[in-house]
Amino acid sequence: MACALNPEQVVDLYTDIYQELKVGMDNKSVPAFDIASYMKDLYDDMVDPSDSESVQKTMLYIQAVPDIYQKVALLPEIKEYILRTPKLKNSYMDIMQMSQDFEDLNTVSKFLTTAKVSKKYIEAAIKVSNMAKGRMKVINDMDMIIDEVLMWSAATGRRKPISA
Repeated sequence: MACALNPEQVVDLYTDIYQELKVGMDNKSVPAFDIASYMKDLYDDMVDPSDSESVQKTMLYIQAVPDIYQKVALLPEIKEYILRTPKLKNSYMDIMQMSQDFEDLNTVSKFLTTAKVSKKYIEAAIKVSNMAKGRMKVINDMDMIIDEVLMWSAATGRRKPISA
């Protein structure tokens, strides 16, 4: 809700959103504006997680983003850009809904909360991705036994010569 911010903060946020959209409008190689990523990045840039007052103020700032985005979208050149960019055009109704949902700060908090992912899960996801791209060979137990037999020197990591 934009009224929780002072006028200077509203102008700063309006300007920042406008500039983000303008960059995409002027440079076709830049991906279309993604409000969810924008809000999460903005939150990460602004918040001091150890200070509860900072967290609260930053959440109020993030709460205003959908409302201010809608104001920026009323500018003729931005409106035209949104209407000719499928991703932005399709997401406009979602942003309107987000604006409504963000009236409750608990919803903002839930939106900003990212799930903690374990190191083990990340490593497994990387392996699966690499296997799918053909970058990694799946090693089974037999491969490991053969590998141990062929090691010539554990200290140097060299393999036993074939002639030996």
